[in-house]
Amino acid sequence: MATVVVPKVNFRDDDLGCPESAKCVERAYVVAKDALFVAKANEEWACAWFTGKRTEQVGYLPLKSVQVIRSTEPKLTDWSGVWRYDSNEIKIHADKRGRLHLSGLAIYEVYGPDGEFVTANTGEIQEIVRPNGETLAFGDKSDPSNCAGHMQLISGHLIVTDNMYCGGMNVRFDGIYRKRP
Repeated sequence: MATVVVPKVNFRDDDLGCPESAKCVERAYVVAKDALFVAKANEEWACAWFTGKRTEQVGYLPLKSVQVIRSTEPKLTDWSGVWRYDSNEIKIHADKRGRLHLSGLAIYEVYGPDGEFVTANTGEIQEIVRPNGETLAFGDKSDPSNCAGHMQLISGHLIVTDNMYCGGMNVRFDGIYRKRP
């Protein structure tokens, strides 16, 4: 996690010659105190992901415009709840043995050439796991074609990545999930 420490800063894209060139400046911007996820950083640039109420933006920001915030290790109960990202949903509840029960549904909707809904490809996860601090691994990694992935709980956001084998064509659990109230 990081927070913006300047009044306003525009994102920059990652095309050839970017993010340094002035042609890389995008219209999207963040303002002071906006919270971000920083995936990687070097001496000058941070690759950041902003999730607003209605929009998301990923791009580069000058490193001097953000301040990284160290997160605290979540309690087991912090994981519990119903988490949503787009039409995907993951339900998590903790048991008395220190385990988390995961149940998830991911949906990829398919539309025809005229924009009409055709079908939906789906994927599911069902598992009981133990977290390791702010991370947990799910799925069967013994065969690379089995559904598997990672979750990370940072400052009340659940970041999920999978190996692209958790359902039908184009179905992914990848995203930054927010807990439903």
